[in-house]
This record gives sequence, structure tokens and C-alpha cells, in this order.
Amino acid sequence: DERVKILCQLPKHIHVYDDHAPEVYNSPCLGTDSNGNKYWFLLRRLIVKTPDQSFYYSSKDKLDNILSKLQSTGGDEDLKVNDVIKQRYFDYVERMNETL
Repeated sequence: DERVKILCQLPKHIHVYDDHAPEVYNSPCLGTDSNGNKYWFLLRRLIVKTPDQSFYYSSKDKLDNILSKLQSTGGDEDLKVNDVIKQRYFDYVERMNETL
């Protein structure tokens, strides 16, 4: 979404400015997986920052796919991120449905 501009990424937080909401959102990092990818939930999206680029996911199907991949690797870091996301899963899905 071109409306969302990432202004500054810190090790534990991400700051995002949305042109349609004149405020900066500050969200704690949900965790880092075994590949070094960092996860945030922000603006009705799961944001995944890899070492090279950023992706966002805004549907239940995509969220389920990410959780499945984290679960299947079985690494400690992956399972921790998976657990953190699952704790808020229904809230995240409800917020993602607002974008549909």
C-alpha cells in the first residue's frame, strides 16, 4: 500500500506514517524468527521485515499460511513468534477483515 511509508525501524519497534491518519503508529516487534525476519502487527496488517525487504499480509488466509510455515519449521524462535501471534489471532483476523 503506497499510502503507508515506513519512516524508521528500530530493533524492537516500527514507526509508520499513514497519509490518511496524521499520526505515527508505534508497535512493538512480535518477535524474530530463525531466519532473522521480524514481525509486527500494524494498521490491520502483519508486517514481515526480512533482511532485504518488507512484506505485509492483510488476510486471514495469508496469516494462516505464515503461522503454518512458522509451525512447520519447529525452530525455537519460529515457535515463539507463532505463539505470540496465536495469542492475538482472533483480534488480528477481526482487524484484517476490516480491510476487505
